[in-house]
Amino acid sequence: MNQKEYDIAIEVFKINTVLYPNSSNTFDSLAEAFLKKEDTLNAIENLKKALAINPENRNVKRTLKKLTKK
Repeated sequence: MNQKEYDIAIEVFKINTVLYPNSSNTFDSLAEAFLKKEDTLNAIENLKKALAINPENRNVKRTLKKLTKK
């Protein structure tokens, strides 16, 4: 992500979601990579998954609210 290789980051984060399907952070990271690529629909989908796993994640709630207001 730091090197702006978002396509590669997305593929790595997708693997992480398969390996760690109960980790809110993996879906949050995938959503962040999609946001960097301006793919709002996939970002929202993964933020919702992250929130379903950890409903107390304020950052995910905030980001999701911001994206769905548009």
